[in-house]
Order: sequence, then C-alpha cells, then structure tokens
Amino acid sequence: MGKLANCRWPWFKNALIKWFIQHYRVDMSIAEITDIAKYPHFNAFFTRTVLPSARPIVQGENTVACPVDGFVSQMGSIGEQQILQAKGFDYDLIKLLGGDEQRALPFHNGSFATLYLS
Repeated sequence: MGKLANCRWPWFKNALIKWFIQHYRVDMSIAEITDIAKYPHFNAFFTRTVLPSARPIVQGENTVACPVDGFVSQMGSIGEQQILQAKGFDYDLIKLLGGDEQRALPFHNGSFATLYLS
C-alpha cells in the first residue's frame, strides 16, 4: 500500500482520494486544502491539516485531547508484562519499545488507549 499511497500520478491519486472521500464521507469543508488536485499524493491527503476552528483543543486540568479524528477502540491498564493489541496483533510493552526495559519502566502501571482512525 505504501507505493500506492505515495503515487504522484494525478489521474490515479485523484481517483483514489475521490473514492476515499465518497466511501468514508470525508468532510472536506474543514480541510485547509479543499482541492484534491493540490495534494501531491494520497498520504498528503490522509494526513491533511484541518482548519483550527474545526477542532478546538480542550483546555483545563484533567482533560484529554485526541490527536486524531477517530474513536477509542480499546483502553486499559498497563502492567509489567501487559500485552497491547493493535491492528490484530499483540505487542509486549518492552518489545513495542524496541526491547529497552528502562524505556518501558515509566509506562508500568500506566494506562493505554488504542485509537481507531475514522
């Protein structure tokens, strides 16, 4: 999918973007760039910037802001050997962080959330 997502052939990437917009009902009125022809490839469209007014960032203590348009598909507590599940695969915390046990320590007894991009 990587080569297709980075394809710069206008006829292909524009058709792919148009299909995606229609299939997933993407609201392009909130995008900074609304003309699909101006995206060099699908990845640029997929990571498009939205207007600041479209996604005001929540303020205040004890609040959480989501970095993407999506929904929480899983959440839970992280133990020392917690296995996290994402995209149908299970991940051990230490392996997820490149096998570095010291790097994993701050996350022990923490929490996690898996976000499904919409």
